[in-house]
Amino acid sequence: MSFEIAHESIEDSTPAYLYEFIVGSVYYRATSAANTHIVDTFEYVPHAGIRHTEVQNSGEDAKNVCTVTVSYDHPLASWLRQYIPTEKIVLIIKNYEIGEAPTHFEFQGLYMKYAAKYPEFKMTFSPLDYTLAQGALQKSYGLNCQHTQYDQWCGLVPQLFSLSTTIASYDPATDTISVTPTDLDGVAVDYYLGGYIELTGFYGKERAWIVSQTTFTLGLDRKMPSLAAGAAIDIVPSCKGSFEACRDPALFNNKLRYLGAPHANKVNPFGQTGVKGEV
Repeated sequence: MSFEIAHESIEDSTPAYLYEFIVGSVYYRATSAANTHIVDTFEYVPHAGIRHTEVQNSGEDAKNVCTVTVSYDHPLASWLRQYIPTEKIVLIIKNYEIGEAPTHFEFQGLYMKYAAKYPEFKMTFSPLDYTLAQGALQKSYGLNCQHTQYDQWCGLVPQLFSLSTTIASYDPATDTISVTPTDLDGVAVDYYLGGYIELTGFYGKERAWIVSQTTFTLGLDRKMPSLAAGAAIDIVPSCKGSFEACRDPALFNNKLRYLGAPHANKVNPFGQTGVKGEV
């Protein structure tokens, strides 16, 4: 009697992980494999020591995060140690049988925090389905939170009130910029206090809160690599939580939605829980 047996052994398999970090319009693609691989027309470069924690799907948010370990000198690691990100950082992980198709999706999430200890750099990501409804890096919200000035409940379009100008000088010691025109367009000396600046950086749009203002300068709450003399910026003013400024027809004329009313003191849009406070 003749017979034929088809047998495929998993002992000869060569699995690898594919990692894609997306920051604005910049992509970093790495693989746990020993050699560079072209997968779906994209090049994944070997990165020694890259790995991630087990991916879970449970009812507890803390257990669902995924931590990726890269080298201390990875370009993204070097940047995060120096600057606070204002662009979302997306991670996509796929597993891949070398030389075979297709790839298999494993995880997609948004950056939340990092831990650094030479020679390793660890980034923690929350699943995308969890972060889609989250409007800030942390789950915090309140009447004095600056996010309430520009969220969906406030309803204002910041670009309608912004001033487009140029950085005349930047002092990295104090994170202070002077702008052109130097009189900040003749506005009140606290008009932009509590607002933010926006400019184009390597990873896309970068933003910093304005923490001080004089007739000639603006103090910022963070360092950004794109802050330099000659850079074009937009300066967005703030109501500073003042009802008088909010309702002023010459300013925002937005009294019916002051601080996101009637929602700001009822619903936390990041966690759907109640918010204590009065408008």
